[in-house]
This record gives sequence, C-alpha cells and structure tokens, in this order.
Amino acid sequence: MAAQRKGFEKFDRDHSGTISVREFSNLCREMGYILTDRELEMDLKLLDSNGDGVIGPKNILTHSQVFKWWQTDNRFESLQLGEENLQLLTEISAHFRKFDRDGSGRVDVTEFKHMYADLVKMKLTNKSMLTTLQELDTDRDGKVNFNEYVVWLLKQNNTGGK
Repeated sequence: MAAQRKGFEKFDRDHSGTISVREFSNLCREMGYILTDRELEMDLKLLDSNGDGVIGPKNILTHSQVFKWWQTDNRFESLQLGEENLQLLTEISAHFRKFDRDGSGRVDVTEFKHMYADLVKMKLTNKSMLTTLQELDTDRDGKVNFNEYVVWLLKQNNTGGK
C-alpha cells in the first residue's frame, strides 16, 4: 500500500491528491502507453465516475485501485470502443451519477433502491432487487461502483438482460 501511494504521488505532480488528465497521460507514457486525446477521454470516463475531471479520493478509484486497474491485462480494452460506444459510455456515466446522490462514486443500498426501480422500468432486469444488487456488486462491498455498473450493463446488453 505504501508503495502504491508513493507511485500515485509520483504522478500527482501538483500534489493535489488527485491525478489530472495530463498527469494520467504522463503516467501512461512512463508505463509505455502513448494515448491519443480520444483514448485519454475514454479512460477518464471509466476512471472518473463523479465527473470532476480527475482521478482521486472522490472517485470510485482510490490510489490502490488505480494501480490494481493498471495491473490488469485488459485495462485498455475500452479503447477499442467505437464512437457510438463513447456516447453510450457518456450516457451510462450520467445515469450512474443520477443515482449516486452523495457523489461518492458508489451507489449504496439506499441509492440503489432508486436505481433498481429505474432498471426495472427500463426493462434491464426482471430479477429481485437483492439478486440484481448481488449481480452488480462483484467486489461484495455492499455498494455498486461505476465499473461494476458498466460491466453489468454491457452483460445485460449481450444477454438480453434476463
């Protein structure tokens, strides 16, 4: 954990406690990935669930989660999305923030009640609220984070939601 924080602080050059788009670009460059502006925009949408334009404590990803994300083999898989999927990701992000009323980057059980009602209304699930929450909350922390929500929605799209 200390090594991860030190690594995070290395790229947080302005010592703001967050990583800006420019700092994230530098992080990727130093790790051997040169990203286009569009690729940066896509990744930021995935990592910045609260829409404040930075990666940090108010987002779904903590310092350690940034490095956990970085260590996954498919971290740039989202960059293969077409223009229509960028629009979809933007809509998903807005929908998620609608229910993340406290701006924590996570939808807790109270907030999820409202999200669940909307998912049923949109015919994205016909399962019980508890079953749907369990499907969404893959890290079992009792809350739904943005990445869990995106993965679940994409799965629903591929399986017809049932």
